[in-house]
Amino acid sequence: RVLFRFDEVGRVSQALQVELLKYHDRLRSRHDSANPLAAVEAGRVTADTMMTVLAPGISCGDLQFQGLPRIIATAVLSGADGMAVVDPGPSSTLPVLKRHLASIGAGVGDITAILLTHIHLDHAGSTGTLLDENPGIAVYVHEAGAPHMIDPSRLLASAARLYGDDMQRLWGDVLSVPASAIRALAGGERVAVGGRALEVAYTPGHASHHVSFFCGDAGMAFDDPGPGVRHRAGDG
Repeated sequence: RVLFRFDEVGRVSQALQVELLKYHDRLRSRHDSANPLAAVEAGRVTADTMMTVLAPGISCGDLQFQGLPRIIATAVLSGADGMAVVDPGPSSTLPVLKRHLASIGAGVGDITAILLTHIHLDHAGSTGTLLDENPGIAVYVHEAGAPHMIDPSRLLASAARLYGDDMQRLWGDVLSVPASAIRALAGGERVAVGGRALEVAYTPGHASHHVSFFCGDAGMAFDDPGPGVRHRAGDG
């Protein structure tokens, strides 16, 4: 596994991120060699448009990052009080997220809350873009990460030093989130979203501003146990 390491001001571990970029290129090359139609098939009606039901009102979907499976996923909670999306991913995967939502009869306009485990671009990069489409969304994020959602300039400058010309291809647009939309968390809160009452825990480690959301009645935790990228056996 490759870990994304950000400190409080959004700096990243350069060695890990460079290796991640190389890994994406290797994996894409192998995938396309095995299936010459892979680039075309990434958009067809298969796993990238269907969501997996985890419990009543709770589904998850693979965001098919860079056309590849099992790299970035999101979860959707739906209930009488609205719809919550956990870690919506980067803007580069928004077309897939929107297809997922359409598969359950919903759209961006139905989202009432976004729950962020942390602010790394692979998990939270599309948040501002979604708010641009639907300003009524409330964004739940740890208080230390909140300033970088409101003004992502330092986060983007740090990432740009690593990714350079690949920034747009990998992550797409990263827009600021209005301060009025932020619901800052410290841990210990209980939030009611998407038809569920979720307990918030401060769980630093993968990121210093990391939080986890526990859904007691479903026996589930949304805690990003896999740090965004999964190396499968034989991938090097």
